[in-house]
Amino acid sequence: MFTSSTWMGAALVASVCIAIGKVAQYLLSTLRPKLYPPGPPIRIGFGNLHQVPLNLSFLQFQKWASTYGEIMGLKMGPANVVVLSHPRPVHELFSKRGAIYSGRRFGYIAVEHVFKEHGDKHILNLQPGPFLRKWRKTSVRYFGSAVEKATVPMQEATAASLARKLLQTTPEESLDHIKYWAIATPLLAITGQSLEKRGVAFMHRLYAAQGDWLRMLDPGTTPPVDVIPILRLVPERFAHWKTLAKGVHKYMMDEYPVTLRASKELRAAAIGDGASGKYQGVVAKLLEENEPGKKPDYRMSDDEMAWTGGALLDAAVDTTYSSAMSSVLFMAAYPDIQDKCFAELRRLDLEKPPTTDDIDALPYLRAFLLEIRRFRPAAPLGLPHTLEADDVFEGYMIPKGTVVLTNIYAMHHDPAAYDRPNEFIPERYIDHPLGLKSDDENFPGRQATYAFGYGRRMCPGSEFAHTSALLALAKMLWAYKIVAQEPLDTSFETGYHHGLVPSPNPFKVSFELRDETKREAVIRDQETWASVLSSMGM
Repeated sequence: MFTSSTWMGAALVASVCIAIGKVAQYLLSTLRPKLYPPGPPIRIGFGNLHQVPLNLSFLQFQKWASTYGEIMGLKMGPANVVVLSHPRPVHELFSKRGAIYSGRRFGYIAVEHVFKEHGDKHILNLQPGPFLRKWRKTSVRYFGSAVEKATVPMQEATAASLARKLLQTTPEESLDHIKYWAIATPLLAITGQSLEKRGVAFMHRLYAAQGDWLRMLDPGTTPPVDVIPILRLVPERFAHWKTLAKGVHKYMMDEYPVTLRASKELRAAAIGDGASGKYQGVVAKLLEENEPGKKPDYRMSDDEMAWTGGALLDAAVDTTYSSAMSSVLFMAAYPDIQDKCFAELRRLDLEKPPTTDDIDALPYLRAFLLEIRRFRPAAPLGLPHTLEADDVFEGYMIPKGTVVLTNIYAMHHDPAAYDRPNEFIPERYIDHPLGLKSDDENFPGRQATYAFGYGRRMCPGSEFAHTSALLALAKMLWAYKIVAQEPLDTSFETGYHHGLVPSPNPFKVSFELRDETKREAVIRDQETWASVLSSMGM
């Protein structure tokens, strides 16, 4: 006869067996799969989690790649992570096999606490499916060369405004003007709205939210809640990341609809003035596609348009600001290189600040910017891609669900591809269009820079960003000499703050007017382009 104590004992034994089974299942999941790409030895229960540094993990991945190869397999607890450290497999997987390598998988914090119910609309988190296909069609349609040409007045106006603001400024204030420019330019292109109208308070809120957001995306700054789920239950008073996530979500919920509303108002005003054919911003173009008679392939709901526009702006600002700050830092740290850039401008014998029409005549300045993107990429490790189906590549089995990372820093610092890769040498892009020391490392599809991504997830606004940065640099250098006011630290390890998008730590430089006669030309340039924008209703 079974007594209650017998049943309780049996239940306890069953519970213990189930618990042991779960633990065993978890421990086995942290082992390397069969035919998985090589990588450092794992520790059961942790995989390689304990070996990955909290900051600058791309540097550790680069060291491991020299031992384990350009396709490296890691175990982050039970999760499979493959790190690519050479452009060839990046091209093969993300371009040629993009249909299965274009997934996204952000962790619990981003999906459940930041995106929440809007996770399927944020461009960083779009999964393969109808909306991603719609977004691709839209990006090709609205970020092509014709649209970029239409944004030239906006790029000219914001660059001219930056140059004028630098006429009377202190070293402490000068870099704030670059921060302003980094938002003002994409804001005009995406929404058609000026930052003056949107307000400086919005700028401060965006940078604060983006700072918190990027810190949360960096695995080293948040607890491993994806590997140890019980950490999700820690109360907010003891889990600062929950407070940060709540603030970022509120910023998105508050400001993304404002972006859409501003675009609607500008479009309505343009139609009322009979100027509907003028460029009004990417979001206005999305609104136009929702009008009767338009193809349904490009139609989006208000919610989709709001989150598309808001996320586009967020993505553009941080990388633009990081590259601009690096450019100013390196101009001041390498005065001989700055002199070469200015000598190129001086040969044009311009009586007024350069415009986009002059950019093609500035190959050395272009080489400088490409070297900045190579030497100090804005996103050294890129954003994660997720494999949608099992795949075999070069004999390695990569299981479905694997997170695939691209070590952009390692690719840009490969000694097999670049001469003296750890030195800042813009001339490499004069000697070879891709900056390579020879064509031995070249292949069809290789890019001059991977700072804007690759494959189906490549940034659609790369040409716009590159032109905007070139123009701003050209106008600044034509008028000013950038002079260091203190020893400058250009090291990634000590001179940059760490995170998903590193940018230089605070530094002091002055913008010294090269010639007093340039003052009036800078003022007239700003007034001219401001008038052009005003005539466009901006």
